[in-house]
Amino acid sequence: MWIRVPRIHFETNLLAFQASFSNIPGTFTEEDFLERFGPLPAHNYFFYKPPLPFGMRAPTCTAIINFLVEEDLAVWLRRLHGSVILDARGQEFVIEGDVMVNQHLPKFPVVEADEVEGSIEETDEFLEFQAHWEGTDEASNAPPIAADVLQKIMLLEIEEKKAKTSKHT
Repeated sequence: MWIRVPRIHFETNLLAFQASFSNIPGTFTEEDFLERFGPLPAHNYFFYKPPLPFGMRAPTCTAIINFLVEEDLAVWLRRLHGSVILDARGQEFVIEGDVMVNQHLPKFPVVEADEVEGSIEETDEFLEFQAHWEGTDEASNAPPIAADVLQKIMLLEIEEKKAKTSKHT
């Protein structure tokens, strides 16, 4: 069994000991996993990936855990690696535990509140656009185009494009 040398995690300045436990039955949920193998020791990252709905004869899940203490990583690897789990249909799954070398924890984007969200109706540009769109713009003295005339113009343009493409082919 390999135990990797700890490295400093840049964002949190914590030692990173990350392990992946794969080949967990697809019928297991995150709650089933935690109930079966007990509470997690000190960690700062836990991700339970559900199975893909297609392409595999027996869908499996994966659990990724970043332990804060190296001894916890070793204990969990000894406990889970090679463990056999039966799913609801009686199919055997052998859990594979791997130490994930040189893996960074995913960086989740910080979602900040937008200060101008929902206030577009109050901006000068929108009011100008709305006035022009509704035809109440004083600068525009042209009468609005009727829908049937606009439809005929568009049909003529489409026919012209078809005629041009048929000449080239």
